[in-house]
Amino acid sequence: SRSGIDPIWGYKVLDGKIFATHFKDQAEFGNIKNQCVPYGTGELDMKGMLAELDRQGFDGYYIIEYEAKWDNNLSEVVKCADYLKKNVFLRQLRATLRNFESASHIALRQFRVSNRAAIKACLRFSAARRIQTCAGA
Repeated sequence: SRSGIDPIWGYKVLDGKIFATHFKDQAEFGNIKNQCVPYGTGELDMKGMLAELDRQGFDGYYIIEYEAKWDNNLSEVVKCADYLKKNVFLRQLRATLRNFESASHIALRQFRVSNRAAIKACLRFSAARRIQTCAGA
C-alpha cells in the first residue's frame, strides 16, 4: 500500500498461492513514509482484504506487522489481534459450522439417520474442537 499497489488487487493476482500474509493497515495509501495504524482505523479496506482472502479459502497465517512505535507498541498490536479475532475467527467458525451442517444433511440422506440430536451433538463437538484449535494457534 505504501507503493500505491491496491492490496485487494495484489491478493487477486496471487489467488490460491498465499499461505501467509504480513497484514497491516496504513494511515495513508500510497505514501512511502507512511506508518501503520491499528487494523480498521486506517485507509486500507481491511474488510475487503479479508473478504478476498475468504473468497480464496485462505487458511494460512496472519502475521501482525506493526512497525510504528517499536519501543512501545504492545497496545496497538493487541488491538490488531483483537480485530483479527473479531473479523477472521468468527467468519472461519461460521464457515466451519456451515460445512458441518451441510455434511450432516448429506449423512441424513445417505444413511437415513433419524436421530437429529446425535447429529447436533456431533456439530457441537466439532465446533468446540475448532474453537479450541483456533484459540490454541
